[in-house]
Amino acid sequence: MPAVAFTKVVSTDNQIVYSWTGDSVGDLAYATLAADVGTTSTLGRIITSLAGQTNSAAKAIAALQTGVSFTGTSGGIFATSIQSTLVYTSSTSAKYPGFLNAADDGGTDNPKLSLTAEAASTGFLFITHAHTIVQ
Repeated sequence: MPAVAFTKVVSTDNQIVYSWTGDSVGDLAYATLAADVGTTSTLGRIITSLAGQTNSAAKAIAALQTGVSFTGTSGGIFATSIQSTLVYTSSTSAKYPGFLNAADDGGTDNPKLSLTAEAASTGFLFITHAHTIVQ
C-alpha cells in the first residue's frame, strides 16, 4: 500500500471530511485543503485567513488541531476554533494505526496536516470549526 492519501468525502459550512488510506506518511497540503473547502463557507474563510501565518509547528497545531489562539507571522491574533479528529477504521496488523500532526509547510508559512500510519490502514479525518454561540 502506498503513502497515506486523502480523498474528500463531503464539505459543509463548518466541517470537511476526508477518507484516508495508506501505510506510511502522507500530507494534506494547505493548498488542497483550501481548494476543497472553498472561500464561501465559514470553515473556508477561516482556512483562507491562515495563508502565510504559521511559521512554526506550534502555530500550525494551534491553527488546525487545537483551535487555540496564536500570533500569526503578520502580527495578528488568530483563534480558529478548528479541531481535527482522526478516525481509524481498519488495519492489516495489530500495530497502533497511526497519528495526526500539524506542521508548518516549511516554505510558505502555511499549515499542513501529516498522518503517519504504521501499517496498512484506512479511516476518516474530520476537520471541524467548533463554533460557539458567542462567535
